[in-house]
Amino acid sequence: MTKCSQAFFDGGFFKLTVPTTGKYILARREGDAFDTEHAYMWMEIRAYQTPNLFIELAGTLTISAPAPISNVWPANNLITNLSQRSAGMDRPILIDAASTQATFKSCYKTNSSILSPLGHKLTLTVDLKQVFFVHAFLFVADV
Repeated sequence: MTKCSQAFFDGGFFKLTVPTTGKYILARREGDAFDTEHAYMWMEIRAYQTPNLFIELAGTLTISAPAPISNVWPANNLITNLSQRSAGMDRPILIDAASTQATFKSCYKTNSSILSPLGHKLTLTVDLKQVFFVHAFLFVADV
């Protein structure tokens, strides 16, 4: 079991300082209660998960975009190998603590000449295959 420990002393929303995965949640309060009549009451508990849908739906997603500048930079790179990403288009992807470089790319590249017939508009379409409540989207562009 992975342990994620942090102190809390009152009610409220608590963001885990070390996001973790696990099968069980254990909440424990220690110390003397300030009021013996209502000592250690718990009124409600909730746990929230914000998964990366691209990871959760890996293998079922499809993506469409204008042609890449070469076959090593297709848009499909954006939805594969999601646990191993490059910090920039020209930076190597390191896949372990020994700094081993990946043999794949994690970015999509196209250029102005490819986008010219499209009015210089770059449009990516990701088909999730079902309806989801999406509350955030992260887009990172390396310029």
